[in-house]
Amino acid sequence: MKVKRCFLEWSLVSKRFAVALTFVLGGGMLLAANLVPLKGVVKDVSGEPLAGVTVRIKDGKSGTITDVNGHFVLDVEKGQKLLLSYIGYSETEVLVKDDQQMQIVLKEDAQQLQEVVVVGYGTAKKVNLVGAVDQIDSKQIAERSNSNISRSLQGMVPGLNITFSDGKPSRTPSINLRGTGSIGAGGSALVLINGVEGDLNSVNPADVESVSVLKDASSAAIYGARGAFGVILVTTKNATAGKTKINYNGSFSMHQRTVKTEDGIVSNGLQWTDGWYTAYLEGQEAPPGGINNVFKYSTDWYNELVRRDADPSLDKVRVNDKGEYEYFGNTNWLDIIYKDQNYSTEHNVSISGGNERARYYVSGRYYNQDGIYNAGDEKYTQYNIRSKGEIQINKSLLLENNTDVMIFRSHQPMVMYDRQNITRQAQHQGYPVTMEKNPRWHLDRGSRIYWMGRFCRRDFLAKGQ
Repeated sequence: MKVKRCFLEWSLVSKRFAVALTFVLGGGMLLAANLVPLKGVVKDVSGEPLAGVTVRIKDGKSGTITDVNGHFVLDVEKGQKLLLSYIGYSETEVLVKDDQQMQIVLKEDAQQLQEVVVVGYGTAKKVNLVGAVDQIDSKQIAERSNSNISRSLQGMVPGLNITFSDGKPSRTPSINLRGTGSIGAGGSALVLINGVEGDLNSVNPADVESVSVLKDASSAAIYGARGAFGVILVTTKNATAGKTKINYNGSFSMHQRTVKTEDGIVSNGLQWTDGWYTAYLEGQEAPPGGINNVFKYSTDWYNELVRRDADPSLDKVRVNDKGEYEYFGNTNWLDIIYKDQNYSTEHNVSISGGNERARYYVSGRYYNQDGIYNAGDEKYTQYNIRSKGEIQINKSLLLENNTDVMIFRSHQPMVMYDRQNITRQAQHQGYPVTMEKNPRWHLDRGSRIYWMGRFCRRDFLAKGQ
């Protein structure tokens, strides 16, 4: 009986589903019936067909491109609007009417074609430009708030690959154009700032007027072998005539590491030791005498580790019969070393003005970013000053000055002995069984013990951390 009732209920649902499906299909056929194939041809003002023009429905997802003869076919509804776009031509909007054959004319975008692009030792208008050249202007750069211009260029130019080994604000990037250019020899793009070879990190992003990237052999030929891996031309803002203008912009940013390894590591001392011991015996037959050249290992110590791990009320440190400290901790060293976030501050001021005889542009920048370590007072500070001036002495003589000063201070905490990198020392000494404090340092200073080698010890102790 229950089976029959279930059968009857299923039958009713099936009928409803069939009715709903018929309604949906019917509506779909009705909608499809409103679509008609629209044929058209796109030409320029001289009557020449344009190939590769993008034709799409406004506020819709459908679109196509014109063939070599300028023809296209697209399913549309009456009353819809088409948007046509093509490089060097103004975007055109067309209303779909009753006729199913359209003749569309695109007009050249004079403003875009007259735009000046920096190439080599001069400039050229886009309409006369020959070669693979891309340009980024100051407006596009201003939309990206970064510590240096290199990070603002990432993802902006096709074929331009910019990579950083870490997130330090002073890090010089690896710049590659068009992929790997040699086997083994390496090579990076030539960077010219106002015609002089320089470092992108030294440029204040707020001073940049445009960045041109010369990617092919023809556009970079004047630089010879130095331009074999491409050329990046940075042009800074010029002095302009007019009323005095004072511009200021400032920012405060919070930074977080994209990869936080402390969230996935083993921090239990016993679990880590068991894994280490198993790995050690894979390559050695005799039992180990120490975890490394500092931390000793013995069966007595391991048994004590098991006992103290099972009883959380026991201390994680003891003094053995030789008067040496022995540790049984569960320390996540990476969580102790690194901050959850760090901060940066930037201030930019510029003054410009003058007349037809004398013009000036002066700018200044202050940038400061603290580090990712919880001790050692890591920080980076950069100052930029730029002064540009022009004096028109007579019709044929123009005196120009361009002065740029960049000063930076970088304080990088290191391990006390041999000035080793903190990350390297963490890999060598930062195993979970060690402790952040021991009784002697805790009673004397209340400070963290050695931080795997006492990096920046004087700063660390003076702050009483």
